[in-house]
Amino acid sequence: MPNVYASCRTALFPGGTGVANVHVGLYTTAGVFLTSATSDVNGSAFLGNRAAATYEIRVTPVNGEVQAGTIQQIVVTGSVDLAFDVLIDVSAIPVATDARFCRCSGHFLDASGAPVAGLTLEFGEAVVPQLAYYSDIDKTKAVVPAVPTVKTDAKGYAVIDLMRKATYHVTVEGWEDHGRDIVIPDASSAPLPDVLFPVVDRVEWKDGVTTLTPVAAPTLSMANGATKVLTLETVFRSGRRVAAFEDCSVKLSDATKASFTLTGATLTLQAIAAGTTTLEVVRSDSSQGKGVSIEPTPAIRGSIAITVT
Repeated sequence: MPNVYASCRTALFPGGTGVANVHVGLYTTAGVFLTSATSDVNGSAFLGNRAAATYEIRVTPVNGEVQAGTIQQIVVTGSVDLAFDVLIDVSAIPVATDARFCRCSGHFLDASGAPVAGLTLEFGEAVVPQLAYYSDIDKTKAVVPAVPTVKTDAKGYAVIDLMRKATYHVTVEGWEDHGRDIVIPDASSAPLPDVLFPVVDRVEWKDGVTTLTPVAAPTLSMANGATKVLTLETVFRSGRRVAAFEDCSVKLSDATKASFTLTGATLTLQAIAAGTTTLEVVRSDSSQGKGVSIEPTPAIRGSIAITVT
């Protein structure tokens, strides 16, 4: 049986370049989940050793848009290793031209992967209506919040500029009781689906001024009895950052080797015995899109491997 890879690229091989951090899920054509992988720096995601059959892949890029739909079929034959190109248009996320705004864009699909056209999204500003009093004429005028609205086009695509770091109450026309409060990232652009349905991507740590990048589990070495102070930010798939744990938590795999205390965005580690342990980052029950499922569920990043000497 051949080894099967998804090759996430900006153009068909040998053109273009690899796109990292693309999440690829492998399913049967009946929709049964088999495995998932995230593409490496070369754009390669290993999907296992597979028998000859027709499979379905479901693709979720961190940035960019998948060309020809996020759900596609692949056919595995023979015994030679196979790499299937998945084309990612990394230029597809437009950037706001006004520094006060974040340009949010993305596609809306139905369960079969077909675009949903004419879907209306309303973004109500989370501010209280005011009365402006004009003393010279002893009259008031109502000042009501703006309600930016956008509708998906024939490809299920929508784009809208929203104030950075602002809170909106969004409603999706046609989805019953589907109103929710969202916070806009402090960025020039963001994927609209991840803004609407916030899911934690990772926890980023700082050891002093040094950022521990959690693409793979970062490591720390500590002498027995020593302490280490780390600061943290929770980072959502939309790009929003929070200086605290939000919709996730941490635990130690072996509490006999180290302990920790947490105050706001500061975590203090205490080494108490020689050996190894892992500070594991886990999602809370509420973090799965806040009531909206994401399939396949991307792995949360930011766990730290600790060696006590």
